[in-house]
Amino acid sequence: MENLGKLPEFNSLGIRINWYGLADGNSFYCSCETSIQPWLEGRPVIVASNSDKIAIALNRRAKSLGFRMGDMLFEKTRELKEHDVVVFSSNYELYGDLSARMHTCLGSFVEDMQIESIDEVFLKFTGYDDWDIDAYGRTIIRTVRKGLWIPIALGIAPTQTLAKAANKLAKTELDRESCYVIATEEDRAEALQKLPLH
Repeated sequence: MENLGKLPEFNSLGIRINWYGLADGNSFYCSCETSIQPWLEGRPVIVASNSDKIAIALNRRAKSLGFRMGDMLFEKTRELKEHDVVVFSSNYELYGDLSARMHTCLGSFVEDMQIESIDEVFLKFTGYDDWDIDAYGRTIIRTVRKGLWIPIALGIAPTQTLAKAANKLAKTELDRESCYVIATEEDRAEALQKLPLH
């Protein structure tokens, strides 16, 4: 189905739609480490708790090798060495600094936003009805990536709950280039079919 990228201004009842985008940094702590050490690109990376005993963040490469959040790293010594995994102690000063810079960058694209956590922000896109929102979303993603070396995913939808769903799909639907838009009822039905039930 072709998506022209533009958002409906009103719903079927004639009520103006409030559009939301959920942007979040992918594997944020690991991405922060990679942003200041580009040689890590493509390498499996794990960030450990302050005691260096427990995995609290993993990038996609580390997850693909079977490592999981909560792993006791002293029990995984052989696997870590075998796969040449890079392990960092958590550096919250770095993560906080890059989070603030990411929020500032994201805020430059919209008039209103709501910070949810160190790596998640809701952007309000109401009033952007005449824009090609797909292209605009990808511009946001590229700008953050280029400026901070932080990859983000962006889900855009008419509610915050659907924006969260769209964000999840933005991370798995590779042809969407990390931006997933739920603009119509057809989009909503298609997106909800793709999401696993828990």
